[in-house]
Amino acid sequence: MQNKAIFFISLLLSFTGFLTAQDQVKDLKVRHNKGQTFITFKEIGVSKLPVKGSITNKEYKALFPRKSKEPKIRYKIYKSSKKITSTEGMKAIGSVAPNSAWNTHFYQKRLKDTSRFSRIVVEDGKQMLEVGVGIYVHNPKPEKEEKNWKSFYAVTCSVGGKEVLTFSAANSIETPVEEAEGQGEPVLQKSSVHKNFSYVKNATIDYFIRWEAPPNASRENFRFDYIVAHPTIKQTGKASVGLHLHCWGANLMGGWGWWFSQGKKRGNSFLISSNQVPYDWWTGYHELRYKGKKNQAAWEKGVVRPYSTQRTISFLDWATPKYNLDSERVFVAGMSMGGSGSAMFALRYSEILSWCVSWVGVHDPAGTAHFKGSYEGVYGKHGWNVKFEDGTPVWDYYSNEWYLRKYPKKEIGLIAFANGKDDGAIGWPQAVRFNVALQETKRPHIFVWGMNGHSQRALLPNGQSNIMKIDIKLHQSVPAFTNCSLDSDIGTGKLKSAEELAKAKASITKWNKANKRKRKLDKYDGSSSGQVNMYLIWKTANIVDEEGKWEMTVGLISKAPKGECTVDVTPRRFQKFKPKAGDKFDFTCTDLKDPTKVTKGEVVADKNGLVTMPKLVVTKNNCRIVLVRK
Repeated sequence: MQNKAIFFISLLLSFTGFLTAQDQVKDLKVRHNKGQTFITFKEIGVSKLPVKGSITNKEYKALFPRKSKEPKIRYKIYKSSKKITSTEGMKAIGSVAPNSAWNTHFYQKRLKDTSRFSRIVVEDGKQMLEVGVGIYVHNPKPEKEEKNWKSFYAVTCSVGGKEVLTFSAANSIETPVEEAEGQGEPVLQKSSVHKNFSYVKNATIDYFIRWEAPPNASRENFRFDYIVAHPTIKQTGKASVGLHLHCWGANLMGGWGWWFSQGKKRGNSFLISSNQVPYDWWTGYHELRYKGKKNQAAWEKGVVRPYSTQRTISFLDWATPKYNLDSERVFVAGMSMGGSGSAMFALRYSEILSWCVSWVGVHDPAGTAHFKGSYEGVYGKHGWNVKFEDGTPVWDYYSNEWYLRKYPKKEIGLIAFANGKDDGAIGWPQAVRFNVALQETKRPHIFVWGMNGHSQRALLPNGQSNIMKIDIKLHQSVPAFTNCSLDSDIGTGKLKSAEELAKAKASITKWNKANKRKRKLDKYDGSSSGQVNMYLIWKTANIVDEEGKWEMTVGLISKAPKGECTVDVTPRRFQKFKPKAGDKFDFTCTDLKDPTKVTKGEVVADKNGLVTMPKLVVTKNNCRIVLVRK
């Protein structure tokens, strides 16, 4: 223990000696790869430190203490079409603080003194950077219309605002590097097998870092960690994949609920996860977010862009061919902040997502009293006239209710979500409005609620908590169930009257005195717990989706409280059926074990081209729906 203390004291002294403006960076190296230029250099004041592997956060803080009175050090990056011997008339393309080789952001808000930091790998298959090496990653753009060009780079040091403007081969490259425009690729940091990762045993996880730049982030050299967890069940072809979005206070290693899977067993799908920076609830943030203090006038001239969703999609695009992922079976999942993002993601990017699971999420940023301020931190104040990048007022754009009603013809996958009636931080009324909008615009969904607060959990078809056993695909028709006779009374999202509350309090007080299992006071109208569409199921193997004809087998799960129900069914996400407003159809719904039990009728496609068959009798025997154009 004494030797270890002496070791770190010696490291501290060797690194934090008094720095002067005569110091300059050295050993500059520049390498380009698929749209990104990697610039590494030896930082000033760093002697050879005998740190080979990772160190704890506590050790890191001792080795690199933050001292406000010390002159601030920054490394400035310059670029030119000619060899750089002077910065006169030039502007730095970027700057970076000391110790950029250390991956100190991995743990996010779960950082502890015992958390271990490693240094970054900047090229697949190579070793991590040495201690004292700085790193900046640039996404170059062509000055002219050209596919390839050559550039010179130089790096200088600024100490206490005083820049050292000396140039030599040590900090200004002699030979230009050839560049091309591109987004760049993630760099593998390591692969490891986890004995138990999110309740899945012996999972292989690949760890990546990607330096994001517009349109994936508001600025370049924005470093993000990603993981790809491999299925533990052998795949015979392309594999499904879930984009897992973590909650507030977590990081990419958890906080998204389960490792959700599509198939028969847990661990049947790839898992992709990343850290959330800034906390924009997995949506987007203002393009000026990192350019000074928030200013109403400036922010109203700028826009909010979907950086977080864009970079997630970009990573997925890169990972799809690498891991042989199935683009037909991509889903998104999350809880709390991640549950907010997963539902918003699924609605707005339904062209790539087949289904979604959302636990206790925000569905209307303006409708959540507790977290509205968090959204204002990335969108601007609610009263400001800030727009999304398409010109829509940003608070409208990210309201799920508004979005569903604005785009009633847009096809989306199944949304399975849950909210707690007593989850005061997230808010109950906004969840009710989301469900009503899903019903009224006839979208596929399952909703579960109760008095479990922020611990309320969604259920997938068949009552599964973490396995999607229906083989839902992106380009495959899905039924939208509405007005099911087995649905619980969700209420209107309004508070009970004073008289109703007093009566409810008296009833709960009496119950709690007589029972060990206590009940909570439900302040809102409607059932304290319940579900919408939870007992309905459908088959994908024999769907008929043709011009003028649509067929599907639907039914009730064995756990349904009754043997049959009535429900309205609207075909959605059809591929060839494609009805038009005013088209007329005949329909039948026949019990597969009792052909005499048939619901039949005529229906006309509404103004949005949607065909809703009302009050079909659906049973546990399963029923075959046939819909034919007249």
